[in-house]
Amino acid sequence: MNFLPKIETHVDFVGQSLAEKIYWIVITSSAAGFALSCLLILPPWPYLRRHPIKWLKHQPAGGGNYKKKKN
Repeated sequence: MNFLPKIETHVDFVGQSLAEKIYWIVITSSAAGFALSCLLILPPWPYLRRHPIKWLKHQPAGGGNYKKKKN
């Protein structure tokens, strides 16, 4: 178990700096895209409400002539 000191532990500061820059670019662009999509989709904009759905009224399962039985 004494092989760990033999492993080369060279630290690439330039590569780490580049990886951190790429990380922050990806995180920032993802957050900006999420915020933009929320701004465009979540509010009830008029262009999204042009053709509202007309729902049917509730009908009992018996077809309409359904009467409750008295116990």
